[in-house]
Amino acid sequence: IFFSNNILLYITTGYWDIEAQYKPLLHTWSLGVEEQFYILFPIIYLTFLKYRKYIFFSIFTFILISSLSLFIYKSYSYESYYYYLLPARFWQLTSGIFAFFIFKNFNFNKYLTLSLIILTFILNYIYSHLYLEHKWIPHVSATLITTIFIACREKTVIHNVLKLRFLKLIGLISYSLYLLHQPIFSFFRLYSSEVITLQNSLLLLCITFIVSLFTYKYIEKPFRNTSLISNRKFYIIIIPVSSLLIL
Repeated sequence: IFFSNNILLYITTGYWDIEAQYKPLLHTWSLGVEEQFYILFPIIYLTFLKYRKYIFFSIFTFILISSLSLFIYKSYSYESYYYYLLPARFWQLTSGIFAFFIFKNFNFNKYLTLSLIILTFILNYIYSHLYLEHKWIPHVSATLITTIFIACREKTVIHNVLKLRFLKLIGLISYSLYLLHQPIFSFFRLYSSEVITLQNSLLLLCITFIVSLFTYKYIEKPFRNTSLISNRKFYIIIIPVSSLLIL
């Protein structure tokens, strides 16, 4: 409720604590962060929109650097804060804005794009294995790689790879995969005495994939099709269901 599960988890549970593995809704902390960002970002955007482009961009650069600095600082001293809360995660979501800016204003050479991603992977591997205490490095590397992916134009190597049918399918069902993977793994831990082995993990991943295909086809797609479910029908369905869940 009110997109606050990340705050509740910050108060009660460390993400890497053993008991966290048994919480079916643990992963919804990221939804809380995202929705808080979607509420805050338009306010910041409209506040500074009246300024010239370079001032506007400079302000967002300052916000990104400040948030990233807080993220790195808290990663050494307060793990739950840097993992769960928006101030330390704001830079990751803001990087999407930079990806859009790059995509709109620059045209990466296809070999430069691939080189940047390979270099990022190599640096991430080196630092994550030699300097294990620097927990922030994999996060920064993953965000940088994702930003480059988003900024890729057509006819680059990365763009062509992402056009593969299997990867496009993963993208289409990714939200369902995200929503379902944690409950499936958590309920297995809660109701089974078995330790999750590699074989169990593969089986649970297959189940998650199959159920995600089903929910994408029969829930996501119909709700997105306004010819099947109009806005009026949507609100008639969602408001009573949401009210029942809140009660």
